Amino acid sequence: MPTEISLLHIITDDYYHVIKDYEKDGDGAKKGGKKGGKASAAKADKKGGGKKSMKDGGKGGKKPKSKSKDNDSDDGGGGGGGGKKDREGWATDPKPKPIKPTIENPSLPDDKYGIERILKLVTCYEDPDYGGCTISGLLSSDMVLLMIKKTHLLDSVLNHPCTLVAKHEGRIIGICLCTDKGDEEWEAAWAHLKATFSSIADRDEILKQVYEGDDRQAGKTCQIHQLAVDSRFRRMTVGSQLVKACVKKADDERFHRVSIVCTDAFSEKIVKKLKFQSMGEPLHYKKFTHPKTGALIYKCIYKKPHKKMRHYALRF
Repeated sequence: MPTEISLLHIITDDYYHVIKDYEKDGDGAKKGGKKGGKASAAKADKKGGGKKSMKDGGKGGKKPKSKSKDNDSDDGGGGGGGGKKDREGWATDPKPKPIKPTIENPSLPDDKYGIERILKLVTCYEDPDYGGCTISGLLSSDMVLLMIKKTHLLDSVLNHPCTLVAKHEGRIIGICLCTDKGDEEWEAAWAHLKATFSSIADRDEILKQVYEGDDRQAGKTCQIHQLAVDSRFRRMTVGSQLVKACVKKADDERFHRVSIVCTDAFSEKIVKKLKFQSMGEPLHYKKFTHPKTGALIYKCIYKKPHKKMRHYALRF
């Protein structure tokens, strides 16, 4: 375990070096400004001001005079066009043109670094679930990085026929990481993490209601565990193309259904367009409390359109 923790500190330091350069270029968290960069809020929290930053973030800037009609963007509102948002959190600045990335199974081991880069830059701090757990104090940033490393980078995930990467000009800009429902390697890794760290077990307890109805068709369900796009390429249909390609792969591989838990309105909009059906009850970020302490877990990151987490499935 000491070796794992030292590696995590290296990963964390690397993340902040990357994000610092990223902000200098005018992309990513800096673009969101007070109006929305979760990465900025997570960074501020590192210095002790995370909750205040998110609270102030919802009040900064001028509100647009009218609600945008450009609500067909489904890959996130933070990148590719400035960051202005309407009252519902949707981007109102000019929508960037769609791009046609190369979508394929990862070429291993060469593509592993690119996948890790997206996981560190996007998943750990911008994902409402993981970011909320970090800012609220339920999980430390090191714990989130460990959890993701021990599950999302498993051989069964990286080599899954439906795991895909999106590449633009030779660089990975998006990922869709999958496993089979009931995969032994994933389940063993997850069980070990829960047995070792009580905070991870607590988080699992929190998410039980989201996965209601997900015990069926073990071995025949393709689960999308992570859908993420580099913030500089959002609103360019990259996420939609990844999910569409994943669904086609799953059908070709004779899976009976595809399952995904949407943590924000953007991924939810993608799967609804593809006729995914909602499963179980949603977890509303603004109201949900820790099952043991009663403390609010996600309220600190609640910001439209990040309202809830919900499980969706598409049956063939």
